[in-house]
Amino acid sequence: MSGNKLIVLSFILLWVIAFTFDSSACTSFMLKTDQGLFFVHSLNQGNVKSVQGLIFINQRNVWKKGYSWENLIKVNADCQPSLIWKSKFGSVTFNPFGKEFIDGGMNEAGLYIWEMNFNTEYPDDPNKPKLFQCQWMQYVLDNFSSTDEIIKNANQMSIDGWGWHYFVADKSGKTAIIDFIDGKPVVYSGDSMPIPMCCNSPYPEAMKWLSQHQGFGGELEIEKIYKEIPRFLHGTKLLQDYTTQDPVDYSFNILEEMSKNVRWSVVIDVNKMKVYFKTNVNQDIRHFVLNPEDFGREDGLLMLDIECPGPGDIRSQFTSYNKELDKKPIQSFFELVYANPAYREAILQGQDFSIDEIIQSFMEKCQWPDPPRTEDIQGEWKGSVKYPTPDGYMELPTILVLKGENDQLSGTMNDNEVIKNLSISNVVYKGGQLNFTIKVPDSRDVVYYQLYRSTDGFKGAAEVWDQAKKALLSLELKS
Repeated sequence: MSGNKLIVLSFILLWVIAFTFDSSACTSFMLKTDQGLFFVHSLNQGNVKSVQGLIFINQRNVWKKGYSWENLIKVNADCQPSLIWKSKFGSVTFNPFGKEFIDGGMNEAGLYIWEMNFNTEYPDDPNKPKLFQCQWMQYVLDNFSSTDEIIKNANQMSIDGWGWHYFVADKSGKTAIIDFIDGKPVVYSGDSMPIPMCCNSPYPEAMKWLSQHQGFGGELEIEKIYKEIPRFLHGTKLLQDYTTQDPVDYSFNILEEMSKNVRWSVVIDVNKMKVYFKTNVNQDIRHFVLNPEDFGREDGLLMLDIECPGPGDIRSQFTSYNKELDKKPIQSFFELVYANPAYREAILQGQDFSIDEIIQSFMEKCQWPDPPRTEDIQGEWKGSVKYPTPDGYMELPTILVLKGENDQLSGTMNDNEVIKNLSISNVVYKGGQLNFTIKVPDSRDVVYYQLYRSTDGFKGAAEVWDQAKKALLSLELKS
């Protein structure tokens, strides 16, 4: 099949998923009280009776691989991952589509991210790694410990999917909303985010309406209405009205007050690392406590069906990874998407693969890769750099030498013509991404390199600050 046809079909599938899983009343917020810090989320679906899902306790020090959506739905094709990385932190995540496909969660450093449906236009830079939106969220939990780090990374990735924006928070209490508008991240945080709540509407629009209501500078009365902006107003008032109530019960109540179609509700006591949850199928509030040793198990990650029996402490019900249990929500997801004959005609027949084949492909791509030939990136990396010229690109052989510890790296780069054995500086290697600068002698030019780790080396681009032209790099470790 031609690449263009596959891309068209992938967009059809994205549109179908967005329509089928309309989540237009989701909520995330932070509640800060004398009793602790709480991160809260509800997954709301207006057109499905329930949402299957799994809870994962993900491990630190595990190699991961990420794909674009287009490559995820390719079956029987040699699709290389967009990025590989090694998880620095363990995390707890709630996954509607199986392992690595998260809806949100929190890592052991107290960093939290969750999605809400939104009219999104993601960045698409072919010189940056592209991750499907679920995997990007898992990536940030694997690698970062603060809200600021996620904000910075949003500008270093290409992301794809059917359109979300993100509520982010960390254990210091710093929150942010990350939107993607016109292909660029737009962030609300600090003074631009006075209310630590995110729904499905643009945050500035919600705040503009809030300023017209009682208690927030206006005269209008806040009413309990389930439409998008009014429910944000109602939720904000409930946050403001908190006094000494039980914060967990109060948080669950806010979620119920804000929407009539809640499918999952999750409340995380950050200080105690205690997770509470319930679903519309099982209204019993269940909980479990996470300990540091949960994220460094020799037998790997743990998992649990979100509809496990309760109430109370269900920590003992977690089991080691089970492929058949992992397959359940993926199977349900695709069966629901493909139930419409027209969609089946457009997607299945057009790509000539079955539901079973795409499920198998999804699961195979999310198996952890073998570690790269060397986990340490010190050494001599050889490859090529392509510099833009008026007639196209000039390609030169290039050598990058890295030395020192991974968090104290230095080195040199040499192509014997443009960059002649120059020292690199400002080196940062995190989450499989390598950034550094080179100062060009006898010039005001500073070249900024953004490289990312693939299965066979580093790829990426370099650009002179304040100039639009980019050089393209591809490097492999010398044997």
